Amino acid sequence: MMIVSAKKYFSMIRGGMIEGITFRFSYLSTLIGNIIYLIVIYFLWKSIFASSMRDTVNGMNFNETMIYLVIAVAISNFIEVQVVWEMERIFQTGKIILDITKPISFPKYLFFQMMGRRVDYFITIFIPMFIIIFFMTDGFIKIGLNLVFFFISLCIAIVISYFIDFIIGLIVFYTHATWGINTMKSVIISLCSGALIPLSFFPPKIKNIMDLLPFKAIYDIPINTLISGDLDVFNWVKLFAFQVFWCIILMIIGICFWNKSKKAIVINGG
Repeated sequence: MMIVSAKKYFSMIRGGMIEGITFRFSYLSTLIGNIIYLIVIYFLWKSIFASSMRDTVNGMNFNETMIYLVIAVAISNFIEVQVVWEMERIFQTGKIILDITKPISFPKYLFFQMMGRRVDYFITIFIPMFIIIFFMTDGFIKIGLNLVFFFISLCIAIVISYFIDFIIGLIVFYTHATWGINTMKSVIISLCSGALIPLSFFPPKIKNIMDLLPFKAIYDIPINTLISGDLDVFNWVKLFAFQVFWCIILMIIGICFWNKSKKAIVINGG
């Protein structure tokens, strides 16, 4: 029975991969966009460090800051699941009715379909960028146990990202559009997760608040797990515990909200 279930989920992941491969140009445009973004942030942070007239700002030098931000860009295409746009699309086209009648719960179906597309991005964008980062930083990123913990942390991060998007996406059942709230969600996550600015650069009081929120579990924890090769197992377990805690909380909220929201589905006024 478990083998049959595993095959079913693998088929959904494979379907998502095939669907993603169909749009090959999107991978090229994403890669080019990432390169342009990295050029911009390079000169931006170069100016910030030059104006500070110090080699180290908030415990990070220029090279460490750039490595942090480059890794954030490398994993962003893997972590940003874009489930909100997908849920809005299937709601507005009426495809949601077909999806919720499948012999698998809608949250699971959407998750495994999304995972197929993420696997594509991981292979075509993250791995090449990681290899480039590794050689350009002359071994700054240590290859050891931290790499194993990084991939575990990254997998938990994508589940957290998925359920945040899933919860926001369910709002479309009530508003019939989510552009504004999704944009606001993206800005909040980018600022509070470390995707745009390393969290160590924020004032202590604001950082203390961010340390309690789930957003740091999406970018900051995986990145620090990768680049902090001197962390001991206890500290890694502590970081994972934080991620798993928020993963469970968001999963419960998402499932409960789904059970309530599916009763509010209205298609073409019916």
